[in-house]
Amino acid sequence: MDQKELLLVLLKLGHDVLEGTMEGVSSQVAQWAPPGLALPIGATYLHIVMAEDSLVNGMVRGLGTLFEGAWGGKTGASELRPMDSSAYDGWARRVQVDVAAARAYGAAVYATTEAYVRAADPAELDRLVGERFPGGAMPVAAFLASIVATHACHHTGEISALKGEQGLKGYPY
Repeated sequence: MDQKELLLVLLKLGHDVLEGTMEGVSSQVAQWAPPGLALPIGATYLHIVMAEDSLVNGMVRGLGTLFEGAWGGKTGASELRPMDSSAYDGWARRVQVDVAAARAYGAAVYATTEAYVRAADPAELDRLVGERFPGGAMPVAAFLASIVATHACHHTGEISALKGEQGLKGYPY
């Protein structure tokens, strides 16, 4: 297995587990505000998908995001996630999420990420990106595996736990 195949397996698995975990999430479940510092499922899901869109389509590919382009106004979010991290918690607690629309937007993001990786040649996967991330610049393949794929996995665990707090099955397995 080469790095492209491995990267596709990691990304697809992350996408599939996230989407499987989102099964059964209604608008009511998505908006539930958990006690303490945890944030609602809907906002967490949008955070995952919008981050992948920003990181892959915006930063790595330099094409601009889907949420600013073809999917503008169709992400399922009542308002876009702020780029200022200090405003994130407030947004996460007030954003209203149309779960079906958000998942359709997620499917579009996943499709662009996976198509990009399938089409990438070895030189593209070795190109350095992510200067502002911990550890500095790294090859695209490492960035997608360590930043994009693991980010989704971490937050999917949060969604699973929040579903459990509401009496629902978390992970799909």
